[in-house]
Amino acid sequence: MYAGCTLFCADASEIINIVATAMKTGQHYTFLRDFIFTHPSMSEGLNELFDI
Repeated sequence: MYAGCTLFCADASEIINIVATAMKTGQHYTFLRDFIFTHPSMSEGLNELFDI
């Protein structure tokens, strides 16, 4: 199975490293959804993105 991520947003360079780490370690998307991110930061948007 292949996975990928494309980001087109402000501060994408901050977010992509977090997503890449989760993908390389085989984490489920809930890992990012439930993670506590520093506020304010662009990466905390991952909590909302995966809040399905």
